[in-house]
Amino acid sequence: MERPKTEKLKESFSKRLSLIMLDKGYKSPKAENKANTQKLADATGVSRQMAARYLNGDAFPDTQVLRSIADWLQCDPWWLLYGKKKDNTQCAHKISAELFKFIVAEMRAIIAKRAGNALDFSYLFDSVIEIYNNVMEIDGTIEAKKKSAAIMINFIKNQYNSN
Repeated sequence: MERPKTEKLKESFSKRLSLIMLDKGYKSPKAENKANTQKLADATGVSRQMAARYLNGDAFPDTQVLRSIADWLQCDPWWLLYGKKKDNTQCAHKISAELFKFIVAEMRAIIAKRAGNALDFSYLFDSVIEIYNNVMEIDGTIEAKKKSAAIMINFIKNQYNSN
């Protein structure tokens, strides 16, 4: 039986996270071939248990923690999640109205709820653009792009629902 895609994504994320941490020298004091859970926890402000869940493939970080990890490790958050780096040499994408409308529709409720807070609104609007740009770089059907966008949108929704 095939594992659900979310489980595969978590496993792939944890492998990339461990790989880059080991590459940067953040090795566990107990095992040279394992990433240092405490360093990840300290760098991101999450508990040691949550950092272990990220490294074991049991959980995804929310958007804010993902950005903290990417900043700390100086890597692309999209690469951490999906294994594909953004190509910054591409100037413009052909606009896909269907995809853009999908992203905005999925984000509409949370944007409306947070519109009164200028910082939240700005962050959410920037997130819509970032999600769109990243998803446009994926080779695949519009449905595959929508599924990828939905994953990122759910990170953002979960972040705001937990506040």
